[in-house]
Amino acid sequence: MTPVSTKVSLSEDYVSKPSVQATSPAPSKFLLASPNGNMSLGAIANLVDEVGGAAMHADGHHMKVSVDISISFLANAKLHDELEITSRVLGHRGSYYTGTYVLLRNKTSGEVIAEGRHSLFGNLRSKI
Repeated sequence: MTPVSTKVSLSEDYVSKPSVQATSPAPSKFLLASPNGNMSLGAIANLVDEVGGAAMHADGHHMKVSVDISISFLANAKLHDELEITSRVLGHRGSYYTGTYVLLRNKTSGEVIAEGRHSLFGNLRSKI
């Protein structure tokens, strides 16, 4: 089986310590869609993971490992819908634990697509 790579482009509308707000069209790759044309739940989970980590970096913390992601899927996102993604840091426990919150909305209708909490742990420093 050939590995397939997909790229989601986010336009960073607002980056401020400790939050990130971005917009993105829902990816149009067929692997990210269910048979009825909705964005797959895995693609939404990936956005929660990536944007939650971005909020942590915007807050000045080093790379950490995701240890828990909890997502409530509230509505469907159709392919080509523009999504508004907001993420903020909920807090830190020492330098090892960070909690973030991510909200995905349909930018046109304002309907909440999903909301998630993302827990990250570690005190890893890049050697690059």
